[in-house]
Amino acid sequence: MIRLRVADGTLNELVPREDPEWDPNTARGHQALKEYQELLIEGVRTGIPKTVNWSKLYSVKQEKNESPSAFLERLKETARRYTSLEVEGEAGRLQLALIFMGQSQEDIRKKLQKLEGEDTRNLEKLLEVAWKVYNNREKESVRKQQASMLAVLQQAVGRGQNYFEGGRVKLEIPEENIGKMFIIKEVEPQPITEEIEQAVVPWVWETGTPGKSKAAQPVVVELKEGKEPVRLKQYAIKPEVRREVAPIIDQYLNLGILQECESEYNTPIFPVKKPNGKYRLVQDLRAINEITKDIHPVVANPYTLLTSVSEKFEWFTVIDLKDAFFCIPLALGSRKYFAFEWENPDTGRKRQLTWSRLPQGFKNSPTIFGNQLARELEEWKTTQVTVPSMFYVVLQYVDDIFLAATERDICSQLTISLLNMLGQGGYRVSRDKAQLVRTEVVYLGCEISKGVRKLGTNRIAAICAIPVPRNHQELDPFLECRIPQVGPREEGELVHDCVEIIEQVYASREDLKDAPIDSPDWELFTDGSSFVENGTRYAGYAVVTTLQVIEAKALPPGTSAQKAEIRALTRALELSKGKRVNVWTDSKYAFGVVHVHGALWKERGLLTSQGSTIKHRDEILLLLEAVREPEAVAVMHVPGHRKEDGKIYQGNRLADKTAKRVAKEIKIQSALIPAKGNPADSYMKDEPPYLPDDVKLAHLVKAQKNDKRWYVTATGQVVVPAKIMRAILETEHYKCHWGAEALVNF
Repeated sequence: MIRLRVADGTLNELVPREDPEWDPNTARGHQALKEYQELLIEGVRTGIPKTVNWSKLYSVKQEKNESPSAFLERLKETARRYTSLEVEGEAGRLQLALIFMGQSQEDIRKKLQKLEGEDTRNLEKLLEVAWKVYNNREKESVRKQQASMLAVLQQAVGRGQNYFEGGRVKLEIPEENIGKMFIIKEVEPQPITEEIEQAVVPWVWETGTPGKSKAAQPVVVELKEGKEPVRLKQYAIKPEVRREVAPIIDQYLNLGILQECESEYNTPIFPVKKPNGKYRLVQDLRAINEITKDIHPVVANPYTLLTSVSEKFEWFTVIDLKDAFFCIPLALGSRKYFAFEWENPDTGRKRQLTWSRLPQGFKNSPTIFGNQLARELEEWKTTQVTVPSMFYVVLQYVDDIFLAATERDICSQLTISLLNMLGQGGYRVSRDKAQLVRTEVVYLGCEISKGVRKLGTNRIAAICAIPVPRNHQELDPFLECRIPQVGPREEGELVHDCVEIIEQVYASREDLKDAPIDSPDWELFTDGSSFVENGTRYAGYAVVTTLQVIEAKALPPGTSAQKAEIRALTRALELSKGKRVNVWTDSKYAFGVVHVHGALWKERGLLTSQGSTIKHRDEILLLLEAVREPEAVAVMHVPGHRKEDGKIYQGNRLADKTAKRVAKEIKIQSALIPAKGNPADSYMKDEPPYLPDDVKLAHLVKAQKNDKRWYVTATGQVVVPAKIMRAILETEHYKCHWGAEALVNF
């Protein structure tokens, strides 16, 4: 039987058996055809027997990102198609309420199951609660993400401290540990090659038992004068969390890293849940850090550390030490400072425990460990490494070691030697984080390959994911702009002097002055000259006093004026080693480099804002080293080419005149092609002046000394000392100004 939903008209009028000749172009005909279609569809729906399948309804589950309303509509549609349930009736709505509650997403289901009484049978109430949970998901996701990031940051840095201040969480990270934030796991662990696995001592790899340095002496911790013992109550720890931490405590006790004690000192511990669900034991040592003496941090600057990696290096190794601080023992008298209270979750017994090794969270731990490892690395390079230093470089940032080499064999040889040294020294290396003998590695958050140093992909993605500010209200917090809190004038000791801090940070030397110092040992004037005459650019520099020339030399033709000025100032500082000196230069460029730009460029890795290397990079580095040679130094700028009287202008004129004179002392050979011959012949008569690096190179290429004391390879090639090679190259270069490639081919 057909259920008519259109009341007007008889059955024959609505569903005629003969052609009614309805005109669809008229309103009446169009309406009649529309009602006819609806009646046919209703007839098909009610005329065909419905297949009842309740399992279809109970298989409908809410998708993770599906809204509660969409899920409810899907339930109703399934009920209409596969069941006899009247979804709009009272019984149907009650049945749907139970199904909706049981088949929602877990977070919504838990909230709905907490409802009581009539609310559990009210479909509208269930839908309202479900929508609240659904809308709060984003906030909850952000909160969990922030908590996860904080846990990861604490795990990576290990020395940061977080606490509440003004209702907000504040995280403090020591400046010397800031580079740990750059260490991001962006490279998938790769198996150690068979070559390295067989060549290194097996106990170098982490086994769950921290290592212990054989060379490190027990560390003595000194307190500031007049400080009283610190006694802080232990935070309340949930029993279930205490049970999770108990195995860690027991393991450290069995290994002797933790010891039972009785101490007048006590600081709290608080377990931190890591992203993998396990807990990390963290001790709040801020109070101890306040009363212990500071050690000047000599940890490398992560921003400038990688500037020493030359483009010639092609193969790299990165080694991460496991539980590094636990490798350094604490002196018996210093262990009491790090005591904490521990309650056994099974027996309920309370006792004090303390560390026998250098603890994490102690402010001096990174510096102490870094110094110890640096000493052992230095000894390894001088006693065990036979490869010349020009073929490799080793960098260290706290417990992360970076090795770069020019060839794969050298990198592999040094990696094996380094791993064996670490293993025999008592350290343990993380197998998962090891990046051994690769052409591309990740170190301090940077992807490093031959001639390339860039941010890691994870860091780039994180930066790109930052929403673009659309107005000044969003731009201010993005730039961390804050309204200055100008209060009333305060009297007392000046804690922070901005001018003093700027001078310390941006000057190439902390005590560098731009005004003459009193009672100098001597006063020098420098000038660099570069000019073109008859198509040739001559260059030279001079270092003088007001009466005599201290040093004046010509520079290679083609040297720029800026480079000559930098060279002149560098030599003046080198000649003043151990003295008190005033230096005047008429170059604003050289004056700016030594006072401001040089240290700033070095801080930025000697790169321009476009990422390219700055001009005169090597000369600027030499200048920044030379400025530390004098006992006390002041560098002043004097206007050049002035005719005024006075010793300052007199000395500047003498330096300018001398630099121009010596610039033309180099004789330039006019021939474009030098005569063939062995340029080393004139040096072969004397005994060669081999340096230690030259001897290492000779051993590397398996050269033997002949009867004249020269190292010669099996193919007859002579190992030329670096000093002689430099003189030869300069001589050949001055003949026709060939570049490096042309000199090699010649």
